[in-house]
Amino acid sequence: MKIFLNILILFLILLLPLYYEALFQIPHICIIDYFFHIPCPGCGVLRSFIALSSFDIGQAIALNPLSMVIIIYFISEIILEILFKNNFINLIMRQKGIRNLNLIFSYLCLINWILMIK
Repeated sequence: MKIFLNILILFLILLLPLYYEALFQIPHICIIDYFFHIPCPGCGVLRSFIALSSFDIGQAIALNPLSMVIIIYFISEIILEILFKNNFINLIMRQKGIRNLNLIFSYLCLINWILMIK
């Protein structure tokens, strides 16, 4: 089920250019930006996903580098699940892999936020 969900999320990201005009009609609402006047780690991720789905990697990184990390995170999750389902890794190795993946993702989110604030 988890593999299906991750693949579905990646597929929906690839469909974003089809809804480009509709997505940009949504107003920008960010609570962190509104109250503290600093960008949050997620600011620009949707526009970055749209650029990624159009294979414009440079623009995606310029908008928010976190989008690349999110894509790599979902792909890594899919790979770990496939390896586990096909008995190439056991449950303990899978759990360690997911824990390490979550730690790396958290650190990269924090670094991205620090770099966006400056």
